[in-house]
Amino acid sequence: GYYSFHSSFITRKRGTEKTMKIFEVAGDSMSPTLADGDMIMVNTSETDVRSGYIYLLRMEDELMVKRLENRPGGILLIRSDNPDYEDIPVNKHDDSLGIEIFGRMVWSCREY
Repeated sequence: GYYSFHSSFITRKRGTEKTMKIFEVAGDSMSPTLADGDMIMVNTSETDVRSGYIYLLRMEDELMVKRLENRPGGILLIRSDNPDYEDIPVNKHDDSLGIEIFGRMVWSCREY
């Protein structure tokens, strides 16, 4: 389907029609912030990690939506908001993990 957003919203989120992508969330790892089936908008031009923000990323062959934190020593902490999931600390410079950050989440919506 299609979603419509006013151009001023896209500009406020520092994006363009080409850099903004919509994804559906699967799973409960980001609950209560995001629920299974929620829609999120990701600005693909924002791939530099700012601690505490939510990003769309790939690690190995798994696509995930997680909160990221920069830690000393080149450590990137991959966090779920759901306390049932453990944090994943990774070395940002270890290319063998296949980590790719696609962009920062800038919007979400949920149907009730």
